[in-house]
Amino acid sequence: MGTPSHGVASVRRPGSGGGATCAATLIDHDRAQVSRQYRDPAPAIRPIRDPMRPTRYLPPARCIQAEGSPAGPPSSERKRTQDEMRKSFNRPSGARLVGLTGLMCLALNGCSSAGQSVGEAVQTPQATPALPTAAELHLPVETYLFSDADSVKLARAGAVLRRKCLQRFGLDQATPPAGQSTGPRTFMERRYGVTDLAEVTANGYHLGDRDPRTHPVVKPTFSAEQQKALTGQTGPGDTELRVNGVPVPPGGCYDEAKKELAGTEKLGSSEVAQQADFQTFKASLSAPQVKRAFDAWSSCMKGKGYSYPNPLDAISDRRFQGDSPTQPERDVATADVVCKQQVNLVHTWFAAETTLQNELIARQQADFTAALKAKTEQLAKAEVVLRDQ
Repeated sequence: MGTPSHGVASVRRPGSGGGATCAATLIDHDRAQVSRQYRDPAPAIRPIRDPMRPTRYLPPARCIQAEGSPAGPPSSERKRTQDEMRKSFNRPSGARLVGLTGLMCLALNGCSSAGQSVGEAVQTPQATPALPTAAELHLPVETYLFSDADSVKLARAGAVLRRKCLQRFGLDQATPPAGQSTGPRTFMERRYGVTDLAEVTANGYHLGDRDPRTHPVVKPTFSAEQQKALTGQTGPGDTELRVNGVPVPPGGCYDEAKKELAGTEKLGSSEVAQQADFQTFKASLSAPQVKRAFDAWSSCMKGKGYSYPNPLDAISDRRFQGDSPTQPERDVATADVVCKQQVNLVHTWFAAETTLQNELIARQQADFTAALKAKTEQLAKAEVVLRDQ
């Protein structure tokens, strides 16, 4: 958790090499799975992810812990951050970010564009406020990211377009029944760890009936013809992209549906917003006022008989990674919440990260404006598709 010796990595343009987004571009991952399945010399129709899912953004902590995440930060970056944020908070995807020297100045030295330190600008109130609920906290970058509801809308529109595409080949695709909704309910619910005393008393660091460990995912299967039409990939020995005599468009029904919703842009949250979200979270861990709050929280926990340097280490305790919560886990999580409130950790952390994000967005306003425009246009197109289906 010490101050890194390197600056925050720049967000690179797609195809520029490096700077891979933390969020998973699930449409590309799904297509690759279908393609590998079809190219298998003796293909068994194995279950895969639902195709044409848009990018479902996994926020910083969750993207690092997500099992089998198809994309993420570069391996060296992932190795460094795993030590800091492994399985933290059970919470989970542009253009090059400019002015990142200013971002690290804020994170590491506490300076701001107004000449006032972040530590001075974000004063801890004398009276300790109640812990805020997830609904009360909204980081600036949320405006530019797709919410879960937005992603569901894109997925539904994509399914409509995919179905219409398959019908041209005389094919249909059964949609598996919707499973139990899992994971945090909102973008902010577990970003700074557990905050609800009643919840941790019952579930510790687990997510109760929304814990993904207790809900297996139902995945669809595809025939060879469906796979070829969906991906635009040929099987061994094939020379033409045709299904039932009909030419398959480049990239198959996946790309056709994606282009109708997003054109040449990335489907779902932009890389600039995803990377800003990931990097400001990481930078906030080294912000002076956040480190002081971690120290105060750790001291409070020691007074209750627990030794953790910060909330990330508590929630990552290997004893608490089972399928169901234990009483020791509930006890630690309860102390975690009480100490967060006592030292005003969540307010301090949120204020520091808000400052980091506002600074970054201001330095690269044109890129974020473009990201918001793309988001608005994609959701509008999805509305039309769903209305006219």
